[in-house]
Amino acid sequence: MDSRKLVHLMIKCLLTLLCILNLAVDCYAVMLPDTPDSKRRPEPHPWLATAPGEYLRLINRGNVQIQIDDETLNKYGRAALTRFEIKLDYRCIFRPPKGTNKNGEQITSLDVRYTKRDLSLHHRIIVPTSYKPEEPWQDRLLKHEMDHVAITTDPRLAELVRGLFSRGFTIKVQPSGERNAGTASYQSQAEQFTLDVVRELETLLQYQYDQLDRSSKDGLVELEDREAFFQSLYDYEACRKHLEKTLADVNQEQWSKWVKIDSKTLAAHYSLSR
Repeated sequence: MDSRKLVHLMIKCLLTLLCILNLAVDCYAVMLPDTPDSKRRPEPHPWLATAPGEYLRLINRGNVQIQIDDETLNKYGRAALTRFEIKLDYRCIFRPPKGTNKNGEQITSLDVRYTKRDLSLHHRIIVPTSYKPEEPWQDRLLKHEMDHVAITTDPRLAELVRGLFSRGFTIKVQPSGERNAGTASYQSQAEQFTLDVVRELETLLQYQYDQLDRSSKDGLVELEDREAFFQSLYDYEACRKHLEKTLADVNQEQWSKWVKIDSKTLAAHYSLSR
């Protein structure tokens, strides 16, 4: 037998043995809408070195880069644009369902628990070649894009992710008659569900970005009530529309505990971008 085939067979057997007892999976879920080659790391824009202290906290927390990209801006018809990336480095553990319930029906739910759930955020603020303000950090356009960064780095997002993945999920799965094939299928379904959760979080954040653009006319006008606007971003009913799978069995009381942040802390976070 070819040595590589032998190694693959041994790995497959080992994974199967582990799965019979308790399956642990290390995964990396990434959401990045319309991104360039992730291997390319552009040189930091010189403006980043001149950012005042109150902006540095956002820049560091959100791993912010500023890039010139006329093609992308022309494509979307925007004066500037902020792209964000969510990365979730996680390890999930589950026991493949087996047997039947008290009604004699085959068990088709899978309890997925997470022993590692590391969230990281990355941002690209895209500006045109012609954008050359004398004081960029005092300019309305860049301030508006930093408000987008503030939304993504809102401390309530980190608390929500911590709460969701500390609690874990019970998901519906498609059973398989073959033991080994079933275990692989359950693993795949658990990974797909986790990716779906990340996708829903990305959809929620994009909705919040769009809300900011509509309310501020793409940064041309100031928000009428900044505190009220940003406080409303984690309204349970509004968020539930974008987190259908994520919040399938999460009630408003549990949600409120996860996203409860001291009003002074929240105000301080959003004052960073002004």
